[in-house]
Amino acid sequence: MKLIKTLKRLLLIFPTTLLILNTNDTIIAADNSNEKQLTFNNIITTSNGSIVKYTSNINNENYTLNLNINSKNLKKGYYTSNILSTASSNWANYGMISFDISNKSNSELRFNFVIRQANGTYLTVSNDKFVLIKKSNSNLLEKVSPSYGTISISKFFNGKIYIPFKNLGKEGLNKQDISYTVSEISSFGILETSAENEEKNFSLSNFKLIGFNSAILKKSNIDFSISGDDRVQIPVAGESIAPYKAYLPSKNEEINYKLEIPQKGVSIANDGILKIQTYVSPQKIKINAILRPSGIYVSKEISLYQSWTLSAKEVDGTSKSVPKANEVKSLLGTNYKFLLSSNVLNVMRIVLIIFALIPFILYFLWSKKIYK
Repeated sequence: MKLIKTLKRLLLIFPTTLLILNTNDTIIAADNSNEKQLTFNNIITTSNGSIVKYTSNINNENYTLNLNINSKNLKKGYYTSNILSTASSNWANYGMISFDISNKSNSELRFNFVIRQANGTYLTVSNDKFVLIKKSNSNLLEKVSPSYGTISISKFFNGKIYIPFKNLGKEGLNKQDISYTVSEISSFGILETSAENEEKNFSLSNFKLIGFNSAILKKSNIDFSISGDDRVQIPVAGESIAPYKAYLPSKNEEINYKLEIPQKGVSIANDGILKIQTYVSPQKIKINAILRPSGIYVSKEISLYQSWTLSAKEVDGTSKSVPKANEVKSLLGTNYKFLLSSNVLNVMRIVLIIFALIPFILYFLWSKKIYK
């Protein structure tokens, strides 16, 4: 009887134990989840000239910050504005931060992400590193490196920015000095840079910390870049050819090349060969090298320029450039053009053939007469 009672107690305890174990597992999974939502509040704004205004609203627990930065009537130069959320927190369990950004301005937006550590060190994305950018209407991720300390996104851009913490370095340096461990932070936000007489309108929302085991962070570890000329000459005759190369990080990947904006007279083949035709005007183009199936791509901006010979002159004022076919004046008069026309030439060929055959015909007739 005692044994039966003991077994009954164990059966009653066992489901409860399973429930507790499952609950603990759930809690652990939640604590170590890949994402953690952040609230961008307790805002501090500073600037060395621009006027910074903002409004905020919460919609379904998503905090959105709407910003207006104005550098009108300021002296020629560049002005930096800081928009920071002050919040002491520990980010040691995360390797990346993401946020949504919507550029409502009719011009590009230049910014950088910034963290202020508890020890007072400011960290930003280094010029020799990169962020990942995802447009809202695309599943591809673009690797973009800062230029002169700022990341550029196009006018009316709407999408998401991913900042790997491994790409942060001390603010103001051209290259990452050392690898920093992001743990205790006192504030985070963005640095926006405007030239004089500009007005920027944009919004920030959906700040999230992303864990080390996330797929997006693993993709950011892929070493992938594109090499080739930054400038390509538009041909005076024929076509210009320029090779570009993106190196595969593994044998399981393949690369597709494409123009960011397709246009007539410019093409790039699957082997990375760019071709430019004579009638293309000077401009800047972008080519993309897309890594499949990872969905990461890198862009390269190329300046198309005209040959210096198009404007160069000889001592007598004539152009040094190679003339196009329709620009070459004919050295033949009207009579010569008539004589060299295809119809006249065909008649002359027939006459010559007849004259060439006459001796053979006469010989044939003569030999036939003799043997009679």
